[in-house]
Amino acid sequence: MYGGRSPFPASRSLRRAALAVLATAVLAAACGGGSETPEPAVTAAPPGSGPAAQATAAPPPEAVEVEASGTAFNVDAVTVEAGREVTVVFRNRDAVPHQLAFYRSAEGGLIAQGDVIAGGQSDRLTFEAPSQPGTYHFRCELHPAQMQGRLEVR
Repeated sequence: MYGGRSPFPASRSLRRAALAVLATAVLAAACGGGSETPEPAVTAAPPGSGPAAQATAAPPPEAVEVEASGTAFNVDAVTVEAGREVTVVFRNRDAVPHQLAFYRSAEGGLIAQGDVIAGGQSDRLTFEAPSQPGTYHFRCELHPAQMQGRLEVR
């Protein structure tokens, strides 16, 4: 009836043009758009695990133990590193309460002070040791005449 010809010759041309545009778009997408360089993959490290975190991580506190028994300390001196964080575990083996405190001198200048603890109890006191090496002082606040010692900072 039409002699092998489409009654809509323009629609065949339109289909060919649309197919050409589609093929070009598919090729462009497959090639990555031409001149753009693909972004490298980025993998995040867990927090606190990078080199900067390792370089700035503080060492654990220096641990010191002091006991009170018979209204006396079990040590005359405690030695710690200058400027370092110190944790003192204070155990009261007496039946009476005690309170441990650290000072710049026997006259005063409080560095750190623990809680009053009853007999049979313990206290944990964490503080930064003085930055200057030297001899400092500690005592029981409730029995200062009987219970004294030296904090040696090196």
